[in-house]
Amino acid sequence: MIDLKNILPVIHNPHLVKNTNSTDDKLEIKTITIPKEHEPITKSLTDDLFIFYGIPTDNTLELIKKSDLPIDYDIEEINKAAIINLEKRIGDNIGYQSIVPNLIFVKAEAVFVLSVILLDYVWPQFENVLNDKLVISMPTKEVLFVSGENNSNGRARHIEFTKGFFYNSEKKLSNKIYKFSNMNLDLLLTV
Repeated sequence: MIDLKNILPVIHNPHLVKNTNSTDDKLEIKTITIPKEHEPITKSLTDDLFIFYGIPTDNTLELIKKSDLPIDYDIEEINKAAIINLEKRIGDNIGYQSIVPNLIFVKAEAVFVLSVILLDYVWPQFENVLNDKLVISMPTKEVLFVSGENNSNGRARHIEFTKGFFYNSEKKLSNKIYKFSNMNLDLLLTV
């Protein structure tokens, strides 16, 4: 039985893969069939981003499979426990750096930097720094950008940096920029 005190959340795009048969570095969406007993436990965040749940081991996070849990597991209970555990693990060790005016690069433990979006206590701080409602992107597995919704210069740089990181990284995650409000992500645009 999985102990809820050990579960942590990570954000991932399970559909994005690099076409290894191509020399032009194209991406394609593939549906991979996984036997039911090996399917990981997930919760949809957006159409392409999901919360996966895992147990930390030596240098990795071992994903929890459906077969690891009772048939009647409650995903909301797992999600709530994972967020509490994440708060304990990274606590106040969340920072940011303004890489250009009005664009924030969020810093946290690498594997959990994207999971910061699940922590409600962080976002009012970023709203205060930017003095605006928030727009976010997660172009790679370890990069989270935040800008103000109404700042045209910050948004332009946000688009530029998201494109650059997404299309030039081996760790691609999402080429989408979202409005972030009340812990919800609403698609703003695709770069």
